[in-house]
Amino acid sequence: MLKKYIRSTIIVTFKYLMPVLLLLLLAPVLLQFSQEMNQAQKFLSTHQSGFHILHGLIYIFIYYLWPRLIHARSKECELTPEQIQIALNAKWYLLAAMAVFELLTWWR
Repeated sequence: MLKKYIRSTIIVTFKYLMPVLLLLLLAPVLLQFSQEMNQAQKFLSTHQSGFHILHGLIYIFIYYLWPRLIHARSKECELTPEQIQIALNAKWYLLAAMAVFELLTWWR
């Protein structure tokens, strides 16, 4: 029983917590010490409203159209139901990664 608990704890740690921690650690470092990122930040602040609209459209696309895209692409290839389910669950990882990165950018 203890082995099963330890195994699931390790899996959860590496599957969910490690990517979040890496994003939390790396995003501010990349934004702070890169000359190109500073130039991009000035450009983004100049065109901020357009990028907010674009980000909103991307979030809407991922949330609503991702399942349709996956099902359309799965007809071209022979995929198992497990592979289709994994692809459908990837939507949440994409949304979470994008939201965390944007929050880190605004937090700075």
